[in-house]
Amino acid sequence: MLERFWESKDKLVERYRALETEIASLKTKLNDVNTRKEEWFAKKEELKKQLQESIKDVKDIKIKKDTISVDIQKLKQERNAYNKTVGELISKVKLLNKEREEIYKKSSLRINPGKIKDTMELLEKKIETEIISFSKEQKLMKQIKKLKDQYNEMTEIAKVIDHLRQLSSEIEITKSKAQDLHGKIQENAKKDEIGYNDFIEKSRAINVIRQEQEDAFRKFVKLKRLYVEINNTLRIKHEEENKLKNRLDRLSKPTDAVNTKDKEIAMLKEKLKYVEEKLKNGEKLTTEDILVFQKGSDGA
Repeated sequence: MLERFWESKDKLVERYRALETEIASLKTKLNDVNTRKEEWFAKKEELKKQLQESIKDVKDIKIKKDTISVDIQKLKQERNAYNKTVGELISKVKLLNKEREEIYKKSSLRINPGKIKDTMELLEKKIETEIISFSKEQKLMKQIKKLKDQYNEMTEIAKVIDHLRQLSSEIEITKSKAQDLHGKIQENAKKDEIGYNDFIEKSRAINVIRQEQEDAFRKFVKLKRLYVEINNTLRIKHEEENKLKNRLDRLSKPTDAVNTKDKEIAMLKEKLKYVEEKLKNGEKLTTEDILVFQKGSDGA
């Protein structure tokens, strides 16, 4: 029972030195674990920052993408409206062409009023700008009068042709507007596609970062638990070290004090043997016997 209490000084020193070595090893291990623990914590925090930035980027991309989608829908509605107008104008042109053909069928002339008008303007310009004889001028005037009569006869078809020209101009202008809108739609569609690809790429990157962050956090938690475990073991070892140091300090006291302690221990041994004999014989123990037995059992 008291063997450990009465270890020799050499044995105590041996145990103390072994404990110092163990404590130094534990401290080294604790520092290493703490360093790795903090590294993984820093890694986790860095990944957390990256994750927040990536999520913000994805949200911004989605907002831009949604805006582009709305713009595309508006542009399509405008383009479709212009295309519808073009269709309506073409239908009017078809009707006017039919009307023109019917007028041509009724008329004895087959001359295009536009050509008649151009010829008249050419002759009038010739009279105004060129030096010609009176007879020739009279001849040109008769020709112009004849053309005017023909032109008046073709007045109805002239109106139709003028209307056709107007419609053709409107069709070209409307087609041009529709084409411009179509170009803007294609341009926005490319932006939308780029935004979509960027959105997918960033979303995948977020999943990778999130997995890396979770892995870093798991490693941090694992190392933190190991750190606490080693630290608790180190605390226990320090307590044991302090107890051994105190015992060694007591053994290092002057000889008289050591002799006195040895005598006390010897007396305790004798009393303990006496108490153990009483126990074997089944005798009743006194309060003093119980105290001696307890003291011997505690190794004090």
